[in-house]
Amino acid sequence: MINRILRIFLISILLINAFPGKACVWTAPERWYMFKFDSPSFEKYFDDENDKFWTEYCRCDQPLSWVSMDDMKGAAKRKNDLNMLKYLDALESYLDVAAMYSLNSWEYPTAQEIEQRKQTLRKIISECRRNTSGPLANRWLLLEMRANMLSGNYADNIRLWESNGIKTAPGYVREMMRNIYANALLKTGKKAEAWNIYADQNDSKSLQWSTRKYTNLAGIKDLYSKYPDAPIHRYLLKKYVNTLQDVADIYHDNRNGSDSDLNNALSEYWDDINGKSYARIDKNHMKEMTEFVSFSDSVAKSGDTDNPCLWETASALCSYFLGDFKQAREKIDKAMSMKSDTDTKDMARRIRMLLATSSDDITTPTFKRFITDELAWLDGQIEKSGSSTLINARDRILNLGLTKGYEERGDRSLARLMRICRDYLGANPEYALNPMRDDIFPNTSGDITELYATLENPGDDPLKRYAASKIKLTDDFKNDILGTKYLQEGEWEKAISYLQKVSMDYLDNQPIAFYAARRDYTIPAWNGHQTGKDSDYEETMKPQHLKRNAKVDFCNYMLRLEDEAKDASPARKDEIGLQQAAALYQASRFGQCWYLSQYGFTQYEKYPICEKELAGRALAHLRECAKSSDPKVKAAALFGMIYASPDRWMTETSSWNGHDYTTQLTVNRSSGQYALLTALDKTLTANPESLLPEISRCDVLRQWRKHR
Repeated sequence: MINRILRIFLISILLINAFPGKACVWTAPERWYMFKFDSPSFEKYFDDENDKFWTEYCRCDQPLSWVSMDDMKGAAKRKNDLNMLKYLDALESYLDVAAMYSLNSWEYPTAQEIEQRKQTLRKIISECRRNTSGPLANRWLLLEMRANMLSGNYADNIRLWESNGIKTAPGYVREMMRNIYANALLKTGKKAEAWNIYADQNDSKSLQWSTRKYTNLAGIKDLYSKYPDAPIHRYLLKKYVNTLQDVADIYHDNRNGSDSDLNNALSEYWDDINGKSYARIDKNHMKEMTEFVSFSDSVAKSGDTDNPCLWETASALCSYFLGDFKQAREKIDKAMSMKSDTDTKDMARRIRMLLATSSDDITTPTFKRFITDELAWLDGQIEKSGSSTLINARDRILNLGLTKGYEERGDRSLARLMRICRDYLGANPEYALNPMRDDIFPNTSGDITELYATLENPGDDPLKRYAASKIKLTDDFKNDILGTKYLQEGEWEKAISYLQKVSMDYLDNQPIAFYAARRDYTIPAWNGHQTGKDSDYEETMKPQHLKRNAKVDFCNYMLRLEDEAKDASPARKDEIGLQQAAALYQASRFGQCWYLSQYGFTQYEKYPICEKELAGRALAHLRECAKSSDPKVKAAALFGMIYASPDRWMTETSSWNGHDYTTQLTVNRSSGQYALLTALDKTLTANPESLLPEISRCDVLRQWRKHR
């Protein structure tokens, strides 16, 4: 494994340039930033190129993160590369010192330790100056600049770059030297020059801390007045516009709650997301955002910048946040025709896709052709680079653009299709069916049938054709989902027609297979808990090798009971009613055999119970059986109703008295469960023979009799 010190240096060397105070900004997964460029960060660029060099040099199959300094030296020895061995010795000495400057260090060095560090750095610098030629000259020069940086020799680094570094061959070693040169400029008061280098390299970490006082509108205006076409504006606009997006997103998330204005959203942003690390924007959010829009427009029109598209795009997106959708669309169209670099123009094109979804025209064939063509372009970009920036932009367009847009305009089918498409594309391909299950199963059987038909034959609608080309559902998946939905709706024959097509291999590998192999729906839930030892997660995830499809068996069981009940005697009807109630409740969201009708379970299912759902049907059977003239049937039915009642007869509250916890029991005599317990007690008292074994073991009944 790589030497810890080496890894700290290779990944975190840029942190030595500036010591940023980071704000921990969390954005909900659907609230991706749109004003974001697709160029890689400097840190990633350096790490990737450095990894590539050393992995190739060491001729190892494993990534650099698993290569140690010993591996590097071993490779140099095998090659008899004496120059590399000498360089690695000096690099290792530097890394030892660099580790002592780690931001994570909690120990203050002694005066002697500080002097030892200085001596080591001086020796390294001297060694670097003796190796100014040869194939490793650039790396020796970089190492000298690193040692100077730790020593505070900023003037020396400026001299080294301007005399030698600037002449070196293009590549990551040269860019690292240039980055350290920017650090020296920053430390000697030449901030603007340093920022422009950082911005050109996309070194956001260095910019984040060093420009923190300029990330508000006043700061942007100040720097623009001095440096109207400086690269730093690209970073500042990104930081500022994304801050405004954070505020706008918080506002829209809370629009139905108590915090329903932008100023409250702004306060929430600063108070809850540590905005104090940056320059505050004006508390009058609406005023500042409107002022920024006007300022950006004026810059775009001024002719003083080589990238007017950047400023007009910022103005368009902020207009969108303000709710000026028509103006936002007009501005982004204008931005697309303005001068720009490719990276900015591509960003503007992605933003135009989002802004276009704010129009009522999204229902027209013209819009659908436009957005489908644009999605195809964006998909192509994603396929080339795999960039998370592009993937996240597509996610927001599909979700907060198209899905939300069609929902607001009443097209539930297309909105559902866009949401499913978004989740499918955003998932790990290996597990893409998991979010599909979560998206599709909650719908009605009618909606699911319609969805399947659309995916099979999308017709001429461009967006439907796009989604159908992306979403790939297996036959097993589709049949299991629709069949299970019919089961949940009590349509046993329809459920069987789909469920019987599902392969056993598919069933064996479902997470619910563990429960299907161990729990019996014919045993009433109120007779005791079927544990199945499901506390071991790894055990529950193993393939189960099921012999039968439990869902098909359940449906056939329910059909047999219903058919038998038609001509049964009153006594047999009572028995069948209890069997139906037991099976229906077990298969419901409250039962221990929930795997029959759904794909997950929680202890916090919501009430009330709907009459048409499985648990509601179970209770209907129990209520009917509770009217029976047979005391045993009546007692069994009341016992089941007591178990299923959410309205508990007693509540427990705990309090701390300063020494220990005390428990207070409160009897709720007006509760439904109390009334059922009273009825059961009367039945048992009047008919002792109705005391069934499961009732005799009931702790709840004993406790009720004690406290009633």
